[in-house]
Amino acid sequence: MFCQIPWWKRKLIGLSFKLFNILEDNWNADFNHNGERYFVQNLLRAYKKKKKDSLVIFDVGAYEGHYSGMIRELSEKLGLYCEFHLFEPQRFCYMKLCERFANNRHFHLNNFAVSEHSGEIFIYYEQDKRVPDQFIEEIRALKESWSDLRD
Repeated sequence: MFCQIPWWKRKLIGLSFKLFNILEDNWNADFNHNGERYFVQNLLRAYKKKKKDSLVIFDVGAYEGHYSGMIRELSEKLGLYCEFHLFEPQRFCYMKLCERFANNRHFHLNNFAVSEHSGEIFIYYEQDKRVPDQFIEEIRALKESWSDLRD
């Protein structure tokens, strides 16, 4: 059975969720500041302690390869050999990957997506920013809610 939640309770739940995401630094894609770099560094150290000499990394939706580049940098410092398989269906982003990693034997670049289904689909993106259209409105709404909370 469903019951209607009072408006003030819905508002409180929404504000609590937004505050939680601000405090947790969610929606922050900068891996140098959001804890992901620290996580990957500790994960690679754990593999090194278990005497793992090599890893195979799959980066599905590699964009321009920043995340894989960070993993490569950290693995080199620890003396781990990593082989990377990057998948990026958008031609523009794939060309950026080629500029960055084409001459690196540790990287295998693939200009297609990974899915459980075979076939072709259209990927829509905003020409100027290279961000898929379906995310544009969501990003704008998030920015507005962040500014509302910070004011």
